[in-house]
Amino acid sequence: MRTIYKWSFLLAAPGLLWAAFEMFGWTLTGPQMLFFSVAHVLPIVLLMIWLAAPLFILWSGLTLAALARTRTRRALTLSIRQAAALLMGQALFGLSFLSYERWSHSPLRPVVCIVGIAIMLMTGVVWVRWWLRSSIYPTGSTRHVEGN
Repeated sequence: MRTIYKWSFLLAAPGLLWAAFEMFGWTLTGPQMLFFSVAHVLPIVLLMIWLAAPLFILWSGLTLAALARTRTRRALTLSIRQAAALLMGQALFGLSFLSYERWSHSPLRPVVCIVGIAIMLMTGVVWVRWWLRSSIYPTGSTRHVEGN
């Protein structure tokens, strides 16, 4: 299960990073037509974004399961704090993406973009720390998993 968790993120990461870059980075200057520029110039990026969507759902579902079930959390070697932080980042990314048309035209756009960038960085840091720790400890080891 841990391997599926890692690979679902690793394969989704390029598309998610591009989506976050367009959604939070470029939108700082004004609303964008998300993915319009890459659809014509870089179709491979568009393919990565399409691949990222179901993998993001899988990754988020496994994180939610880890937050809800101790057994899943132990199998993924996630602490409850890591699972909560990752799920918060995933939920906010998903909500930002789904409500992009609404907030990108509002006066709060710069605030949403800056908060979005901060949350994506926080999610990345939590995930990298988990990756490093889960690579050190053997599968099924819960020595570093808090809150079980």
